[in-house]
Amino acid sequence: MMLSPYGYKTEYPPDYEDHMGMGEAFANAALAVNGTYYPYGVTYEIIYPASGTALDWGYDFGIKYSYSLELPDPKYSWLLPEKFILPIAKETYAGMVASFLYMIDHP
Repeated sequence: MMLSPYGYKTEYPPDYEDHMGMGEAFANAALAVNGTYYPYGVTYEIIYPASGTALDWGYDFGIKYSYSLELPDPKYSWLLPEKFILPIAKETYAGMVASFLYMIDHP
């Protein structure tokens, strides 16, 4: 999941459209690698209300592309079997490259 501000309030941040564009770029690039879909969006809507998050703090202090990435877990909680590590790393890498390119084009 690619989580963007805000988690502590229901309103969208001023940079909402760029956050969604970056999330879409990440999700599409990751999907192209192994077919894994990474949901993206506002923390408050995607998971649940969350206060005190680093991404909200960073955004409120001027970091436009402040976000949190949660890697997929196909049911193993925090004990991911070794066979999943490289595939997830490859799709995450592709997603990060796509998000960085988006950020460069949308400063």
